Amino acid sequence: MKKTFKRMTALLLALAMMVCVSATAFAAKGDVVATGNLTVTGDQLIGKEVTAILMFTARATVGEPSNSYVFDSYVLEDAWLEFFKEEPGNGGIGKDELVTVGGATFSGTPTNEEYKEAALKYVKSLENDEQNKGTLADFAHKAQKWYRAHTAAFTNLSETQTATAVSVTPGEKKGKATFTDLNAGYYLVFPEGGSTGEDSRATDAMLINIPTDELNATWNIKSVYPTVDKTVQTDSNGNYAETGSAQIGDTVTFRLTSTVPDMTDYTTYKFNFVDTMSNGLTFVRDSVEVTIDSVDNEKVQTSYKVTPPTSGNNNTLTVAFENLKGVSGIQTGKTITVTYKAVINENAVTTDPVTNSAKVEYSNDPVSGGTGESTPSTTKVYTYDINVHKYTGSWNGGTTGYLEGATFILSKEDQLRNSGGVITDGNYGADYADVINGIELIATGDNYRVAKEKEEGTIYFTTTDKAITISGLEAGTYYLHEVKAPAGYNKLTNPIKIEIRVSGETVNEKTPSYEDPVYIINDKTAEASDSNVIPVLNNNGITLPETGSIGTIGLTILGVGVVLAGIFVPRRKKKSTQA
Repeated sequence: MKKTFKRMTALLLALAMMVCVSATAFAAKGDVVATGNLTVTGDQLIGKEVTAILMFTARATVGEPSNSYVFDSYVLEDAWLEFFKEEPGNGGIGKDELVTVGGATFSGTPTNEEYKEAALKYVKSLENDEQNKGTLADFAHKAQKWYRAHTAAFTNLSETQTATAVSVTPGEKKGKATFTDLNAGYYLVFPEGGSTGEDSRATDAMLINIPTDELNATWNIKSVYPTVDKTVQTDSNGNYAETGSAQIGDTVTFRLTSTVPDMTDYTTYKFNFVDTMSNGLTFVRDSVEVTIDSVDNEKVQTSYKVTPPTSGNNNTLTVAFENLKGVSGIQTGKTITVTYKAVINENAVTTDPVTNSAKVEYSNDPVSGGTGESTPSTTKVYTYDINVHKYTGSWNGGTTGYLEGATFILSKEDQLRNSGGVITDGNYGADYADVINGIELIATGDNYRVAKEKEEGTIYFTTTDKAITISGLEAGTYYLHEVKAPAGYNKLTNPIKIEIRVSGETVNEKTPSYEDPVYIINDKTAEASDSNVIPVLNNNGITLPETGSIGTIGLTILGVGVVLAGIFVPRRKKKSTQA
């Protein structure tokens, strides 16, 4: 009996295992897929928040091939019911649209279940029409607007995720936002607001089935955000670039350009240019000018407010439009241009270029009044220095240390001038004040920098027992004139020509590189190890060789005296006899 019971028990266990194995095998094909992942990418998405919110719960089963899915049922989430019930004038779809577009049939007052079924038919009936921007895309945008305006109604909808986009590849602008373990369903996916351009508004929201044919699908979103392009003008030709070179005391012009965004969803729209200057710049008051394409200039001038930089606001300039949409005549996609001037001041140093970073702050939520900001755009203005090394040499070729007492004037011209023209006689006036084309310098300890406007400095400098650095120079050609040599040394007959050349200014390079300038001294490229060192050699003074000696000269003088005596003495004697 016991053996029979054990056999029966073993048989039942074996049957149970077979059933389990069969069930597992059966479930492997056509099983319900519980979750899926989603990656959203965009060219300007870095730092932007992306939302994925469930609209219809779905039952997804594995199809053929095994990485495809069949959605055989959809149920509208309760949180979206009011969107489909509400009339179009209030931002919803409305009963009439559900009937005429979706083909819904209602008898009497529809129930919630009938509305859910009608909503499903309505969305299924929508198709994309590329020529007319697509009715499905318009629906997605309308749903996005509804969600923004009714976020409180969606607080109980658990299947809502947000993700902040990060860089796809370091150094690139393209960003990605990743969502994981999304329950199967039909999702509305959109980034934070801020589309610009006449043709981009309907592309900032998407409707996506999760899971898609690939569990880790990547979808590209085409939202366009306000950006700013910052450039600087440092030359006299009116050219603007991201990088330039200027001298301390120079006034440079900065330009910010952006585009009028699509403000369709907004009653008021904030749009602010925020420009942060480095300590090497001094803002020129009342230099801000703003233009908007297609808008009368007088209307532009009354629509914004300028807050100049101060030490208390981190040296930030703000040009603020409290309501850009309210500017009469403004059009989406037109260019907004801001220009202003700043002076390169004494805080500009060679090792750290004068940087200037600008961004735009803009409205990104028509309901809450929230704002977003663009990726900053930065310009750099470089200044350079030279290191004057004055040393002595002898006729036998030897050189020694630093030579003191040599006086120089630095100029951008190969000949020094005074008010009367070129100075050819070496008469430079008291303290060289007569020279009018020398670069004025300010002493900074043992060294010098270029003087700013209205600063009283020195037109010359004299060497000491060390090298002398002159900072704050722009790229260009200079001439170092020796106007006085130390006692016992010969003065240079010609000035030393110094070229500070941007490395990209060669024939084969198209992009200038201001960071690593090339120093050319008297037409010879300096060594990289000490490229900014200007070596100045003075040779010892000499006395030309002579004949004779001091003894010979003495005898000659004595001989001349004897001859003169021979001439005059006899005459006196003869004259005395006649008397």
